[in-house]
Amino acid sequence: MKKTFASVALLCGVGLIVAGCGCGVHGADDGVKSSLTDAESRDHDIAVVVGGDWKKLTAEQKAKFIKDYGNEQTAKAMLQRMAHPPNGVSAPKPKA
Repeated sequence: MKKTFASVALLCGVGLIVAGCGCGVHGADDGVKSSLTDAESRDHDIAVVVGGDWKKLTAEQKAKFIKDYGNEQTAKAMLQRMAHPPNGVSAPKPKA
């Protein structure tokens, strides 16, 4: 009886370890993360090219920034922050 109980306990323990190992939890990219990263990268590149100057954006770019960041004031602030990071490190120029 004790041997059977020990075997069952051991099998349950191994089962829990295998089930909790996270295998497959971080599977293939579903495209959401990469599409967000691509959009952020494009916004950053635009911000660097115009030097954070809202007036240099096209009407379409302004509309996209406002849509993405909620309102014009926040969009302008994000454009400035992307072009001139607060840590003082200048943003790299996008590749042509």
